[in-house]
Amino acid sequence: DLMKALVSYSNPVACQNEDDIDLLAIQGCNLYGNDKIPLRERIAFIKENHEHIIKSQDSPFDYDWWLQADEPLQFLAFCYEWKKATTYLSIKGTIIGFKCYIPIAYDGTCSGLQHYSAMLHDEVGGSAVNLIDHDRPADIYQEVADKVLKIVKEDAQNGTTDEIKKEETGGGQNIKFGTRTLAQAWLAYGITRKVCKRPVMTLAYGSGQYGFQEQIYSDTTTQNKEFDRIEKPCAKYLAKIIWKCVQTTVISATEGMAYLKALAGVLVKHGLPVNWWTPLGLPVQQQYLKMIQMSFRTRFGERMSMPLYYQQVDPNETLDLNAQKNGIAPNFIHSLDSTHLMMVVNEACLTNYTTIHDSFGTSLGEARHLQKVIREQLHKLYTEHKPLEQFKTYVEEQIGEPVDIELPRLGNLDLGNILTSTFVFH
Repeated sequence: DLMKALVSYSNPVACQNEDDIDLLAIQGCNLYGNDKIPLRERIAFIKENHEHIIKSQDSPFDYDWWLQADEPLQFLAFCYEWKKATTYLSIKGTIIGFKCYIPIAYDGTCSGLQHYSAMLHDEVGGSAVNLIDHDRPADIYQEVADKVLKIVKEDAQNGTTDEIKKEETGGGQNIKFGTRTLAQAWLAYGITRKVCKRPVMTLAYGSGQYGFQEQIYSDTTTQNKEFDRIEKPCAKYLAKIIWKCVQTTVISATEGMAYLKALAGVLVKHGLPVNWWTPLGLPVQQQYLKMIQMSFRTRFGERMSMPLYYQQVDPNETLDLNAQKNGIAPNFIHSLDSTHLMMVVNEACLTNYTTIHDSFGTSLGEARHLQKVIREQLHKLYTEHKPLEQFKTYVEEQIGEPVDIELPRLGNLDLGNILTSTFVFH
């Protein structure tokens, strides 16, 4: 938040449209944290809180309303620009000609899942990640959380009970917690979109059920008293449910990842590093090699000699099959993320860019044009190119024979919806 709040364009393009003031208001509302409401309500929120914004800018150390924002320092930077913009408007009678120095950003909705849904024309997943227009932005994290909550409530009432087992040695007892106990612990804490966000977000980048479990364990269960003594069972329980729910929400992602892993396995089987070409002709190669554990002994002060362990690459430079297969899903999607970014930059021809992964930013005077180009280039990427089919063809060319791996089925999503979707990037 601090770093991004300090970004200021040296040469912002002046506003060219009377409605550009609304784009600035939307940016402010997004930074405050109200980015799940319709655009007109975001504009209204900023106008309704105009006095708070001005007082925050005038005396930020004494008037701390701005600290309630999700991104407080970026929001404070917005407060300064909002005061300048509204002052300019009141004097000139128009916003045209005003120069705004902070970036106006458009963010994708879980972009990895957007790419899978677009590639495979998944109408269910596409709707969940705003490839289809809605009255208000679809929130895939909340959608998954709602499905998870329904199952957890059912388990809290009708789940399995705890089992007490005697240990074979020592005569102690071991408790196997039932789903009823685990579900009640989660209800006491609360099933929120925040709990589900990281697992859902990382699904497109190769995270599986075990990865979900580790994320929930480190992010939530070890941090809160509701899970005292049952942290790991609770993490494992919820990870299983989230995994089940997310696969009914974005079917294409799991099918696409399985397809990519299968093709990666073919290349490794033939002794080849996993490699492909992006739609713009950039060669990509991943070469994960097997690691071997080494050790040496050392002495610390008066202590006895101790072994220290480290890893180094296998001298034979043998490919690591599992790492090659697990790496393809995140790397392939990141290569398409970067392809979309390059297409947008090449087409938009802007003076200013601020881009981080799936966030595209520019100055206020260029924002309206950028918004249009982002949609057009995402649509172009998946109507003019078929990355999954092209990868299979390339694999077959490398090994010199056909590959018996079936392309995941295509859904019924009309990619033309991307061009008219309000919230695909917002």
